[in-house]
Order: sequence, then structure tokens, then C-alpha cells
Amino acid sequence: SLRSLYMASDSILSASGRAQAETVFLAARKCLRFGIPFAVCHLPGNQPPDFFCGIESSADNTTIPSSSEAGKTFEIGRWLAPWSERTSIGQHLSASQAALLEEADAESYPGLFSTPEALQADNVITREEYHDAVAAITERCRLREGKTVYSRVISGENPSLDIPAAARMLFDAFPSSFGFLYYTPQTGCWLGASPETLLDFDAATRRVSTMAFAGTRQASAGDTPWDAKNLRENRFVADYIRDRFRMLGMEPKISRPYTVSYGVIQHLRRDIQATLPKGLEFHRLLDLINPTPALCGTPLEAALEDIRDFEHHTRGCYGGFVGIRHYRPSPANDDGGSISPGGFRSFVNLRSARISSLPGGYFEILAGGGLLQGSDPASEWAETESKASRLLSILSGRSF
Repeated sequence: SLRSLYMASDSILSASGRAQAETVFLAARKCLRFGIPFAVCHLPGNQPPDFFCGIESSADNTTIPSSSEAGKTFEIGRWLAPWSERTSIGQHLSASQAALLEEADAESYPGLFSTPEALQADNVITREEYHDAVAAITERCRLREGKTVYSRVISGENPSLDIPAAARMLFDAFPSSFGFLYYTPQTGCWLGASPETLLDFDAATRRVSTMAFAGTRQASAGDTPWDAKNLRENRFVADYIRDRFRMLGMEPKISRPYTVSYGVIQHLRRDIQATLPKGLEFHRLLDLINPTPALCGTPLEAALEDIRDFEHHTRGCYGGFVGIRHYRPSPANDDGGSISPGGFRSFVNLRSARISSLPGGYFEILAGGGLLQGSDPASEWAETESKASRLLSILSGRSF
């Protein structure tokens, strides 16, 4: 049963943690059934997932906690969308309340319920079409000495797909990643497990951190040195982010590159940290670095032109960001007792799929890779297959 599936996984959680996780995923199932905007997310580490449920809102109308309590919202940024155009989901219902919802309860929450829309199918390209596109893009990259991140769609159908159960399996498979499942009428339903931080901000210390996350190879490579192509790709990202930090008067500390694992593949990563100057909002930096060359390319405008010319699909939320924004009560002597930001933790929306919330189980996994001069089309195709493999197996039902 679904109950036994939930309770059997993630055995290192406490009994109360497992019960909380079960309630969260039952709530997600009810939200999908009734078309209620919601989000479930799992921060890296072993703790119960967070649940957000309520009316999704634009940045100017975000519902935030009262001045007497701390709270948080789930933030969604689409591909190329700035902070000001994000979608926020508050905590209007608890997970236990949502799990108990029935159809008649719609009258108790006016404006909360919406009608799920069918997923609009995107074009899926053949291997030959992909190879031709990679060859054309790498020639453009050669001429400008740049990089473009080219993505494709891997689609499938699974009429018996249980989306919350699939989310639970994905979160368990990648406990060190940011697992997320969310639905709003504007974005549709998305599921993913992202290993890449876009921006973390600690309001108490004003520390900001991100990463240059670029360079991919099979995990079978072990501890062998990285090749020149992947090292160059990672350096593109690190240099770009460094320059963006400097535009706001910050000199970031950048670590040496090191290897991190994600399922059957490895990535090359550098950590980047700095202190945000007083008076400067963290979303100024977010907008400057989003999207990074790890999801777009460089020079930025040339890479965007390649994406527009050669990708047959719209990215939607892929390549955007997902994250949690914290609020905390202001000090007692603050006029008005207002609330203030407590921090923000965001990840790039990748290793993800958009899924129809209607019966039929249709899904589209988006996977991409960085193209440079000399990129091999066959190797790039294989890289997208590897990146999508675990999520594909879960959504298609082969892992159940």
C-alpha cells in the first residue's frame, strides 16, 4: 500500500518525522486532485519535507506571516524571470488540513481551488536532429569562444503514475539534493531533485553563497583528473559569477574545483561566497547571476539566441529557480512591529520534469548540457540520457 511505501522509506527519520512525511505526501495528493496550489520540498539532509499550500501570488501580493511569528514561503522563478516576477506559495493550510480535504470543502476556501490544465506537449527531437543542432551550436561557440547550454525533452506516459509517491522516491534517491514537487495553474506541476544552489542568503550575517556547477562525466571515472573541456566549462561559470559579484562591489572567495556525485554521474563544482553590502537586497544579486552559464551559456545574449534558434520546446520553469524564503519578527523596538527577511535559500530548477496533473500520466523530463568548441554530439546525447535516467525510471514506473 501507499502507506507502507511511505513508512518504509528513509528509515533514519524519527517516527514522528516519518509520520509528518506521510501526512505531507497525502496532502500533496489531495491538492493535485482538487487543483490546489501547493509545494512540497526536501532540503539537503535527512529531515521531513516542508509543505506549502495556498493561493499562489505574484511578488507584489505575497502573503507573509504576521509580525508576531516567523514563517516562510515557497518561491518559484521561471526561466529568465526576474525576482519581481516570481510566484510565491504561502502556508494557508497545514499539511494535516490539506490531507483531510474533501470536494465539498471547496466552498470553505473561496479562491483557493483552481482547475488543473492539460500539459501542452512539446516537440521531442530525434537523435539525428539533436546531433545536427549540437554541431551547429558548437561551430557558433567556436567562432565566439563561448558556451551554450542546449536542452532537450524526454517524454513518457505512465497511466498508473502516482505523482506524490514518485516524489517521495526521488527525494529518497537524492537526499543531498533539494527535492521539490509543486503545482500552480500558472506553472503546472513540476518534480525534481536539484544538486545546484543558485543563491543562499543569511540575513543575520549577510553572507551570500552560490556555486559554479558545471562539468559532467560518468561516475565510473572515479578519481581520475577532469579533462580540459569540463575544466574550461566550469571556469566559464566561475568567472561569470565572479564578475557579477564585482558589479555590486563584492570580491567573492572561490574555492578550487572538486568532484561531487549525483547518481550515475559526477559534476565539477566550485563554491563561491561573499558578504552582501548593507542596504543591498539579496535579489539584486540573484537577478544578476540568474541564469548562470551553467544553465544558459556565455556570452549571455549569444547563448540565448542559440537556445531560441535550436530548442524545439519552451523551458517553462526549467532553468529557473525554486527555494524557501524565511521571515522573522522584527525587534520589539521596531516601529510597527513589522517582519523582516530571515534568509533565502534557492536552487536551480534542473533534473526535473513537468507532469500533467490530469489522468494519463504524461510527463516531460528536460535535460541539457554545456556545449563548447569540440563538444561531441554522441557524448552530449549520452550525458542527457544519464542526467534523466533516475527520474525517467521513477516516472515510468520501472522503479516501483
